[in-house]
Amino acid sequence: MSTAIEGKDWNEVISVVQKCFDDLRKDSDRIYMTLQMDYRAGAENRIEGKIKSVEEKL
Repeated sequence: MSTAIEGKDWNEVISVVQKCFDDLRKDSDRIYMTLQMDYRAGAENRIEGKIKSVEEKL
């Protein structure tokens, strides 16, 4: 299971990761997190494109 996030720059993305971590820390004694990144210059709205592609196939 994973969660995908997309942002305009590194600071925007890592800010979301930090907020999620801080919220989890309130209720958890242990947090296991793996961060995987895919940077593509000039690429925008990739998540939307993937959703649209799946919907077209259904």
